Amino acid sequence: MKLFKRIDLGGQVLTVVAGLLYISFQKEEANFINLYFITGGWQLSSYFIHLFLESSWLSSKDRRAYGKIVFWLLITGLLLYLLISIVYGLVFLYLFTLLIITPVLAIWYFIIGVNEWNY
Repeated sequence: MKLFKRIDLGGQVLTVVAGLLYISFQKEEANFINLYFITGGWQLSSYFIHLFLESSWLSSKDRRAYGKIVFWLLITGLLLYLLISIVYGLVFLYLFTLLIITPVLAIWYFIIGVNEWNY
């Protein structure tokens, strides 16, 4: 499990650093959004791998709280997607909120990983 944590943390750092370097040389705003998806995809994959592993770290209070927040963000997004024709303005508010919240969640998930690795 310690090797998995090391790969997970290294992958997170590598995706962010490589993405920021790529963005700095390309000067395209769309690449910044790609960095969100790549980093978030890595972290969600890591979370679900932890979910299905027998020697999981899900007993961690922080990991459970992270999972609940991600779950409710997903439910909210799906509900807004279903109601898009009725509450079109709320979708933009939700997307703007995600733009602010997801970097905080990414940093939090990285800290959870570091704490678990040190444990």
